[in-house]
Amino acid sequence: MSAILITGASAGIGRALTVYLVNAGHTVWGIARNEQKLKELAAGFKQGSFYYTACNVGRAQDMFNLKTQMNASGFLPDILILNAGVTSQVAVENRKTNYEGVINTWNAFKSDLQKRGGEIAVSGSLFGLVPAPFNPSYSQSKLDALNFIKEISSLKENQAVKFKYFVLGPVNTVPGNTLSWWQSLIIPSPEKTAIYITKHLGGAGLINIFPLSSKVIILLNALLPKAVMNRIMTFLKR
Repeated sequence: MSAILITGASAGIGRALTVYLVNAGHTVWGIARNEQKLKELAAGFKQGSFYYTACNVGRAQDMFNLKTQMNASGFLPDILILNAGVTSQVAVENRKTNYEGVINTWNAFKSDLQKRGGEIAVSGSLFGLVPAPFNPSYSQSKLDALNFIKEISSLKENQAVKFKYFVLGPVNTVPGNTLSWWQSLIIPSPEKTAIYITKHLGGAGLINIFPLSSKVIILLNALLPKAVMNRIMTFLKR
């Protein structure tokens, strides 16, 4: 069984990943900014299976402090799942969390990963490959994160580390939001997304795309005029 760090663990896909992996017998250390939600999540697990820290991936010092705390407790993660993200209309917020958060986490843990090996997986977004006209800074932050992972995965000093980037289409992360049968085919639940990510950890290839509808949209983006794609992407936001 693995020791796993999950960022953005208090809600949405991160929470679903935490529940799925702890129930599968792994030990998880979850982080998020909302300490109360982390406490509520921890209450559902047996002692010793889940640890948490309230901190912000957008602050480099927070991540180095987290690493120090984990070292002191003897927790050495084999897998880092970087799931923290925001969809703000404020460009600097998108950049701090979605892009710099990936860099900050990597910088804090890279020396251990380079020595011992391990895996770092990023929950990315379809909007990083097919720009969202309603939030260009969000799309750019996700694309920047992808390019960063591509860059460090090609470096010789990182050959012991496995890298994954998950291109995720819209996911139904709103609690209590019930979708029609056809919507659920296009927009999966956090639980289905968590299962997909878990099954593809350690697999071949840098990039995985989920769900199938995302692959179709990427293909359409290469074929259709930009104005048409903008309408499709705006529709998916609803």
